[in-house]
Formats: sequence, C-alpha cells, structure tokens
Amino acid sequence: MMRKSAEPSFQHRSRAGQSCVVLNAKRGEEQFFLRLRRSDQHRRHTCPPTKIRSRLQSIDISEAYAKAIENGRCDGKGGLSPRTVHHMHRVLFKALKQAKRWKLITNNPAGDLEKQDRPKIEKKAVTAINAPTLAEVFDAARERRLFIPLILAALCGLRRGEITALRWRAIDLDNGQLAVVASTEQTDAGEIREKEAKSGKTRTIALPSLAIEELQRWKLAQAQELLKLGVRADDSWQSSPGPMGNRSSHAALLTSCRSF
Repeated sequence: MMRKSAEPSFQHRSRAGQSCVVLNAKRGEEQFFLRLRRSDQHRRHTCPPTKIRSRLQSIDISEAYAKAIENGRCDGKGGLSPRTVHHMHRVLFKALKQAKRWKLITNNPAGDLEKQDRPKIEKKAVTAINAPTLAEVFDAARERRLFIPLILAALCGLRRGEITALRWRAIDLDNGQLAVVASTEQTDAGEIREKEAKSGKTRTIALPSLAIEELQRWKLAQAQELLKLGVRADDSWQSSPGPMGNRSSHAALLTSCRSF
C-alpha cells in the first residue's frame, strides 16, 4: 500500500521537476538574448563609429589610398610607395570579392574604382646589357662557378630559382634545348625547397651554340670533380651546384654575383 501511494507522489515530483527544467531553460534563453541585445546596444553607444561594410563606397577606398601615399608610414616619415598601396588594393579587392561571393555584401566597391583612382606604379626603364659588355663579363667569369649561371641567365633567360633547380636530365645537349620544370626557394630558416616552375607551366628554351659548348665543358668538369669525391655523376645532379657538388642556393648565387 505504501508503494502504491508513493508512486503518484514520485510522478508528481518528476513532472514538476521537468516543468522546472523547461521553465529554467526558457528563462535562460530569454536572459541570453537579453544580454546579447544589451551588449549590442552597449557596443553601439560606447565604441567609436566605424564604417559599416555595406556602406563602404569606392570614394572611401580612393581617399584611403591617397592618404596612404601621402602619409601612410607607421613611423610617420612620409607615405607608402605606389607599389605598396597597389598590393593593399589587391588584398582588399580579393577580400571584398570573397565577401560578395558569400552574400555578405551586394557589390565590391574596390572593383568599382576607375583605373585613374587606383594606385599608379611608375615603370622604370630597363637597361639592357649590350653584346660587348656581356662578352667582357663572360671572359671575366669564365674560371668562376658563376660562369654557368651567367650563361643560363643572360642567354637563356632563366630566373635565379630556375637556375638553382636545373638538373642535367632537363637539358638536351644533342638537340640544343632545355626544359624549365622546377624552381627553388629559400625559406627564412635557410632551408631550400624545390617547387614547380612559375605558374606551374613547363617551358622549353632553345640553347644557343655558346651555351651548348659551355654546358658540355662544364658537365665534363663536374663529373671529374665528383669522381674525386668518389661520387658518380648522373642526370639527377644540378647543372650549377655549389663548391664540391653542394647544392647551390639563392643566397649563395646572389653573394657570388655581388662579389663578382
């Protein structure tokens, strides 16, 4: 009898407890949203006014670029270069483009800028080395390890990273051509890593007769040098390594050019 009389009391308490839980949950939800609204109102009244992203206009961006060029340095010593401001424009344009793709904004104000309102980069005239001077440079560097990189750069148009990544398997001396398939880069930690060529595209370059002759001569000299170390040369070796077969790096190549 006592068990039967206790069951309704227990059920009553359970239902009451569940009701309290539901009621407390609703109250907690209401308090949460109330605090959220108060926080938003507090932010509106206490935070300094800022440009709302949906109200950002092209004229605001143009004025910001003008101020950056006039007095945009953090140390207060003048403005930023047009190239630096141009990089700022590229980053802002891509960010707003992504925001438009996500439906956060309706238009991209950075993309609406007219060409004359964008940062202008002054292009400096490139001074090309003439044939007599190039011949003098080749003669002065002929007995240096810098000679082959100079040949590849001046006659074949290879970049520094492409020169240090070039291997013999990518050079076809019989048909007089080479393939640029990779490039190297040096990290801040000093490590050298190999990556795909620029834009991920392989390009084939015809070798002039002088480049073919010098590369043939260097390939034989490199094989003899490696043989003294007990190493047999193969097509996996770089065509312009550092001293005694060590891998050439950006910094080493740049140092050689400066000392030369």
